[in-house]
Amino acid sequence: APNFVAPTSCAAIICHNVLEFVPDPAEAIRTLAGVLQPGGIISILTLNRWSEALRAAVTDHDAAAVLAALGQRT
Repeated sequence: APNFVAPTSCAAIICHNVLEFVPDPAEAIRTLAGVLQPGGIISILTLNRWSEALRAAVTDHDAAAVLAALGQRT
Protein backbone atom coordinates (compact mmCIF):
# COMPACT_ATOMS: atom_id res chain seq x y z
CA ALA A 1 0.00 0.00 0.00
CA PRO A 2 1.28 3.51 -0.74
CA ASN A 3 2.52 5.51 2.23
CA PHE A 4 1.06 8.91 1.36
CA VAL A 5 -0.60 9.33 4.75
CA ALA A 6 0.84 8.42 8.14
CA PRO A 7 -0.85 5.63 10.12
CA THR A 8 -3.67 6.76 12.42
CA SER A 9 -3.39 10.36 11.17
CA CYS A 10 -6.95 10.92 9.84
CA ALA A 11 -9.98 11.73 11.98
CA ALA A 12 -12.37 11.41 9.03
CA ILE A 13 -12.13 9.87 5.56
CA ILE A 14 -14.50 10.30 2.65
CA CYS A 15 -14.30 7.50 0.08
CA HIS A 16 -17.07 8.13 -2.41
CA ASN A 17 -17.25 6.48 -5.85
CA VAL A 18 -13.77 4.97 -5.53
CA LEU A 19 -14.09 1.30 -4.60
CA GLU A 20 -15.72 0.31 -7.88
CA PHE A 21 -12.51 1.37 -9.66
CA VAL A 22 -9.81 -0.27 -7.54
CA PRO A 23 -8.61 -3.83 -8.21
CA ASP A 24 -8.99 -4.93 -4.56
CA PRO A 25 -11.70 -3.04 -2.66
CA ALA A 26 -11.07 -5.03 0.54
CA GLU A 27 -7.40 -4.03 0.53
CA ALA A 28 -8.39 -0.40 -0.10
CA ILE A 29 -10.68 -0.47 2.94
CA ARG A 30 -7.93 -2.04 5.07
CA THR A 31 -5.59 0.76 3.96
CA LEU A 32 -8.18 3.39 4.88
CA ALA A 33 -8.71 1.78 8.28
CA GLY A 34 -4.95 1.85 8.87
CA VAL A 35 -4.74 5.63 8.55
CA LEU A 36 -7.89 6.27 10.59
CA GLN A 37 -7.49 7.54 14.13
CA PRO A 38 -9.13 5.53 16.92
CA GLY A 39 -12.74 6.68 17.09
CA GLY A 40 -12.52 8.18 13.58
CA ILE A 41 -15.15 7.85 10.88
CA ILE A 42 -15.09 6.64 7.26
CA SER A 43 -17.86 7.48 4.79
CA ILE A 44 -17.96 4.96 1.93
CA LEU A 45 -20.31 5.22 -1.03
CA THR A 46 -20.17 3.09 -4.14
CA LEU A 47 -22.37 2.59 -7.16
CA ASN A 48 -25.06 0.01 -6.62
CA ARG A 49 -28.76 -0.53 -7.16
CA TRP A 50 -29.70 1.77 -4.27
CA SER A 51 -27.33 4.58 -5.24
CA GLU A 52 -28.94 4.73 -8.68
CA ALA A 53 -32.34 5.16 -7.01
CA LEU A 54 -30.92 7.94 -4.85
CA ARG A 55 -29.38 9.62 -7.90
CA ALA A 56 -32.72 9.48 -9.69
CA ALA A 57 -34.53 10.95 -6.70
CA VAL A 58 -32.05 13.78 -6.28
CA THR A 59 -31.55 14.71 -9.92
CA ASP A 60 -34.91 13.88 -11.49
CA HIS A 61 -37.32 14.51 -8.61
CA ASP A 62 -39.37 11.82 -10.30
CA ALA A 63 -40.95 8.96 -8.36
CA ALA A 64 -41.25 6.86 -11.54
CA ALA A 65 -37.49 7.21 -12.15
CA VAL A 66 -36.78 6.08 -8.59
CA LEU A 67 -39.05 3.05 -8.94
CA ALA A 68 -37.51 2.18 -12.30
CA ALA A 69 -34.02 2.36 -10.79
CA LEU A 70 -35.19 -0.03 -8.07
CA GLY A 71 -36.57 -2.40 -10.73
CA GLN A 72 -40.21 -1.80 -9.84
CA ARG A 73 -43.08 -0.83 -12.07
CA THR A 74 -45.11 2.33 -11.65
